[in-house]
Amino acid sequence: QHRRIHMILGDRPLYLTLTRAWESLGPWGKIKLVAGLIISSLQKPNPDELREWMQKILSDDTGDLLSQSIAELGKHFPTLEKVIIQERDAYMACKLYQTCRQLLRFPPRSLDGNHVQTLVAIVGAGHIQGVCRILTQNSGKRPEDILAPLIEIKKGIVEEDRQALVYEVMEVNAEQLQAIAKEMSASSTQS
Repeated sequence: QHRRIHMILGDRPLYLTLTRAWESLGPWGKIKLVAGLIISSLQKPNPDELREWMQKILSDDTGDLLSQSIAELGKHFPTLEKVIIQERDAYMACKLYQTCRQLLRFPPRSLDGNHVQTLVAIVGAGHIQGVCRILTQNSGKRPEDILAPLIEIKKGIVEEDRQALVYEVMEVNAEQLQAIAKEMSASSTQS
């Protein structure tokens, strides 16, 4: 059976996450982060440690190593864990909710005219627990009320972008994906 597939972008845009992460840090946190990045970029990784770390990641079926890494980040930078993990959990959960709501209002039809209601969400391992928790708890808030503060940055956002980020489900269609792939392929052959 042939179905038209819709791809929804459900994560908060990277520039907003990075801006909010930076803004969440106080002066000491910013110094600590920059110093840590500089030091880690100057240190040559030990190949044996790197191999061992990769093996742990590849053989960890439980996601426990990822949970430990997130907990470690939270210990050193609590506001970064909140912005990078918890806020994105909430953003993705709200976008999933909005997508489901849209599917229920305007169900797509298959080629035979029947309603087709299938949704597949691809979520990073570090976000599964948080997204599931948010989707199953009843906070009594509309997703739009949760999303609005999650996109605020000090410099502000153009109203049209704010409206789209809070109220719309952003779909990428096959033609857009093909155009992006063609553009990436052309730029890689020019390099």
